[in-house]
Order: sequence, then structure tokens, then C-alpha cells
Amino acid sequence: MSKFQVWMHNNFIDFEELSLNTYKTSIGKVYVLPYKECLTSVEGEVNLILTYDICERILNQTIDYVAFMFGDDFFYTPTNKITAIKLTPFKYIGLYEGYLPKDTLTHSFLGLHGRYELMNGTRDYKDWCNKATFLQYNTLGICEKNTLAGTLPFQIQCNKAKLKAIIGYTAEVENMDGLRYDLKLYCVEYIGWKNLLAINKIINIDQEGYIEEVQIAELLEGLCVVVSPGTHVNKSMLVAYKRSADKCLFQITTNEFTSDSKDKDALVSMKDYIDHYSEVVDCVLISDAYCLDYEDVHVKDILNKQGNTKFTNSTENHYLRSFEEIVGEFEQLFDPNDERFGQIWNKGLQGIKWITTNCNYQINTKELFLPKYEMTQEEIVEYGTSDRMFEVLIYDGLADKFNEDINGPNGDQAFDELKERIEMERDVITRGGFIDYFLILWDIVNWCRKENIQVGPGRGSAAGCLISYTLGIVKINPLEFGLIFERFLN
Repeated sequence: MSKFQVWMHNNFIDFEELSLNTYKTSIGKVYVLPYKECLTSVEGEVNLILTYDICERILNQTIDYVAFMFGDDFFYTPTNKITAIKLTPFKYIGLYEGYLPKDTLTHSFLGLHGRYELMNGTRDYKDWCNKATFLQYNTLGICEKNTLAGTLPFQIQCNKAKLKAIIGYTAEVENMDGLRYDLKLYCVEYIGWKNLLAINKIINIDQEGYIEEVQIAELLEGLCVVVSPGTHVNKSMLVAYKRSADKCLFQITTNEFTSDSKDKDALVSMKDYIDHYSEVVDCVLISDAYCLDYEDVHVKDILNKQGNTKFTNSTENHYLRSFEEIVGEFEQLFDPNDERFGQIWNKGLQGIKWITTNCNYQINTKELFLPKYEMTQEEIVEYGTSDRMFEVLIYDGLADKFNEDINGPNGDQAFDELKERIEMERDVITRGGFIDYFLILWDIVNWCRKENIQVGPGRGSAAGCLISYTLGIVKINPLEFGLIFERFLN
């Protein structure tokens, strides 16, 4: 097979060879350039290097796309856009036609580690969704370690791709003996999300990258707990998690680790679960992925080295695999004559189904959740309400900062012009529900200046708001520089 044919095979692209370098695919006829050095840059635009013979062949054979090699990867472009091309990878073409589960609720990938798991996970969530859609997954679950930073971008991209988003998290837990292990936590409902936030706060603020068993046991309501392989489990641990959480499962994984010790720990842990604890809690089949494709697996090791972390979690298959690939990997874990093979497989799929069915929490993006400004007793006596306080502070600041204009020969006209701008901004701020937001910023900036803590003069479009200037939040007069409020508003 040629390199291009191997590429199409590895990326599950159905093809038929029509003639030399010409293939029929689900998107049309594709001609692959026979040489590697095929790109040139002209006046900042990237173009393909095409000979007269190749151009003639493309026209005569009504070719739809031209594929070409750049580095070790193949890219493609429509034939009507062979100038100023974009490097679009030649993959995720059409839909995956391999083996799929009969129950669509089990066709979910729950082990996604994207780019917000710094120095470990990779790629934008849009890319994950593109490949998941190609593989005909209907659900994606995020489980990045010790961070919730990617949760909202992940949910937004899944919604755009019409995939169900499962919000999850991997927490590093320390037991009474000082040993650490990972728990995956998938969000069932709102109380689970609140508990995830509390767990994340403990791990990243209160303690240095971990949470204690006794702490996390009190924060599992509304969550599905998944015990990661490699953990030295015991019955009391599993029973405690089963009692505290909405659901407790043990993770069966098909990840094969390059570290012999890590691989042994995972296999021994899974065997120990199957032999002794499979009647205590059910299991779930989850294969973790830190990159999209097989040819990218080396990237994780590079990131780990840059981040000064260990390579013990390095694998050859920590990419987003098809269901068929995972089936093949799972079969290698068992003796085909072992009757437990089918039992564990079915239980693992039922675990996926439980998470896919029950973990329905979505972050609310339709409402604003701004905190309220808490007025002091003196402010309540002086102003009565926060709305009145906001108005008085604005006009006090206006009188102070534009004193010479207001009291000058054209003072009335100057005041009317300033008031018109102020009232326009105040109306928008009031209708948008942002009065408390401005008062909180005013309070923070005032306190910093009283404590001799340096505060910047203003940044970006914030300086386009006259009210911010009159309140002293920024020190830049937007009228002096012709800055518009609408820019800040957007």
C-alpha cells in the first residue's frame, strides 16, 4: 500500500483506486500529488506547486479535491481553491462505517482530556467533536485532571456539534496512608456541580493538587464516582463511595501503558476488582484519550517533558479510538474461554449507559449570576438603595472630574452633553442588570488605592465607558480620545 492508502486506512476512509494517484471517496474524486515538496508561498499566500501535466489530469478527470503531503500528514483542498489554500487535514471524511454498538446509549466516549489539562491533554474541543461525530459517537465526557477550566468551552462545542456533553473531572485523592489515586467524577445534577466546584477549590487553592479521602467523601452527592485502575481498592473504600455518591463504578480500561510498573498496577488492580469486588460495585468501560489520532500520541510525552512531569502514564493508544478498536483491545485482556469476559463487557457497557442516561447537568448559560453589592450600614443610611448610590456616585464623580467644564462660560451646555452620555450609559447598564458589577469594581479599586496597592489606568474597551471614568474605575477620559461606549458594551 502507498503512504496515502495507509493514511486513508488508518483514518477509516473508504476508498476505491480509480487510476494512478486517483481515488474515489465518499466526498468525491481525490487526486494525491505524487511528490512531497508541493507547497510554495507567494506574497504571503500558500499555493500548491502543480505541473502542466497534473493540471491537465485534474481537469480531464473532473477531480473534486487535491490531496498533498506536508510533513508526515496528508491535507486536502477543493480543486477550485488550489491557490491560497488552507491546511485542512485529510481525515474525518464522511462517517465511520465500522462496527457500532446496537444500543446507541452505550456509544459514548467518556475519557476526554483536552487542552485545558495543561502539559498533558491536547487540542481544541471543536477538533474532538469533529472526530467524535465522524466516529458516530453521540456523547462525549470530559474528565480533565484537577481542572474545570475547559468545562464550559467543552459544553459549548458539544452543543454546536449536537453531541451530548457529560461534565466530568478527575480528582487526585490522598488516603490515610499518604497514597494517592485518581477518581473520575461525573456530574449527575446541579448539587453535583456545586460539589465539583468545592472539590476543585480544595485541590487548587486549599491544598497543593490533591484532596483527602475524608474530605471528598462528604462532597459526592449528585456525582457518579469512577475508581481509576491502578488504585489499590478495598471493600470499605468502595462501600463508602457507593454510600456517598449517586453511583460508584470501577473503571475497566483498554489503555496499555508503556511503563511496565504502571501497566502492571492497572492490570493487577482490574484483576483484583474482577476477582473480589465486582459484586460490591459495577464497572464501566472508559478508555482515556489525551490526543485525537494515533500519529499524535508522541505529543503527550513532549508536553510531559516540558511540564517536568513523569512519563508513567505514557501509552501507545491514548487517542480517541473507534468503538471497534476498543472492542479489539478489550478482547486482548481476557482469555476467550473465560466466562467472565462477556460478563465484564456487558457490565462495562451498562456502566456507560448509566452515565450517559443519568449525567444530565449542563452549565446554565442563559442567565447572569453576578454577585450583589453588599452596602454598608452607613451607605444604607446615606443612599437607601444601591441604584440611588450608583446614581449619586456617578454625578459626584462628574462634578469632580469635569468641574472646570461645568462651571465655565458654557457650563450648562457642557453639563447637558455630559448628562446625555451618562444617562445613555446608565440606562443600558441598569437594563442589563450591571449596577452591582460597577459598584463592586468601584469598591475594589477604592480599597486598593487607600491601601497603596497599584491599580492600572484602564485596559482595552473598558476605557470607552464614561461612567467608569466618573466612578474612578479607570483614569482615561473617553471623551478626550473619542472612545465609544458601544465598543465596551460589546
